[in-house]
Order: sequence, then structure tokens, then C-alpha cells
Amino acid sequence: MARIKKLTIASGKIEMFAFNLPGLPDNIRRSGRGTYWVGLAATRSATHPSTSVIITEDDLDIAPDLFSYFLNLRYLLEKDKTLWCVSAWNDNGKPGNIDRIANTKLYRSDFFPGLEWMMTRRTWQELEPKWPGGFWDDWMREPEQRKGRQCIRPEISRTGMTKDGRKGVSGGRFFRNHLSKMLYQLHIGNLFSVSSNTHILLS
Repeated sequence: MARIKKLTIASGKIEMFAFNLPGLPDNIRRSGRGTYWVGLAATRSATHPSTSVIITEDDLDIAPDLFSYFLNLRYLLEKDKTLWCVSAWNDNGKPGNIDRIANTKLYRSDFFPGLEWMMTRRTWQELEPKWPGGFWDDWMREPEQRKGRQCIRPEISRTGMTKDGRKGVSGGRFFRNHLSKMLYQLHIGNLFSVSSNTHILLS
């Protein structure tokens, strides 16, 4: 059973913190909401391998409907082989550039958005042997990796950069001028679903 136990140092007491996890826990930290982030290093059972891979970063916050967003769009990656990822991020997602109520509007994009995205197990197996040690988002945008394929990205981002993302090669300037101004979905309970009101446009 994949689980996490809590040790109270003062008393030496050990308690069950979380159990029946879907993968093997690897690293844990507090979130800005008083909850915890837990990294899962591998699927729990080799006999039931995951069919999808979600790649995130440890300085991101996520919208309440992030996983329903991915779950509802996963079928597109099987149905359309010209797609290779579903991203939760809109690089142009500042309030003045988007329709704030169009939370089901989607775009096909030649540009790899990054910042929390999903791909199939098959695509991961293609990329993993040559995965770079750094700057993987730029690497993903190279023709050798993209191979003419496109990504789905939302009108309203499902992820946002936390203050932990201030550090970077620009010394915080890119965060101040761009990343910190992005709007992302914060309406708890308004879960994403595919319906006749869902629009997929060319970007």
C-alpha cells in the first residue's frame, strides 16, 4: 500500500497521514492554501500502468477543475494523432486578452504552452529516452520533437505561477511583468466538462 505517515518529533508519535495513494510518494511540501503537495514518483502497480502523463512544476498553483479538465479532454489525444498534448496554460492569458466567462473555450496551437500539461504514455515513451536536463519547454518546441503536432490549450488557464516562481534567468522581471498577471480559473465547483458549449478553435 502506498501511504504517508506523520511523525510528531516532540512526542515520537507516528500517525497515518494519507493512504491508498495512486502512486509512490516522493517529496511533500505545504501549499499556499494550507494543504500539501505530494509528488508521485511511479504508478502503484506495474500490472496496471498509467495511460497518461501529467507534467507540472513545483512553483505552480492549480485550479479546482484542473483534473476534470484533463480527464474530459484525454480522449482527444487518442482520437486525433495530430495532437500531442493538452496544456492547462494560456501564454496570452492576461485579463485584457481573454474572455473571462469562456471557461470551456479551447484552442489548437502550434506553440507548445507548457506549465502543466498532459500527454499519452505513448508520447512519453517517445520523448523520455532523450529528455533534456534543463530548458525542456524550449526543447519541446523544437521541430524534432513537435513533428508538426499541436496542443490543446484553454482560453482561461487552469494553472498559475506562485511567488515561488519569481526566481529565474530574468531575476524576477519576467514574473513581475508577465507570469504574475495571468488569470486562471478559481471558481470552486465549476468543473470542466465537454459539451455542446465547448469550442475548439485554431490558434
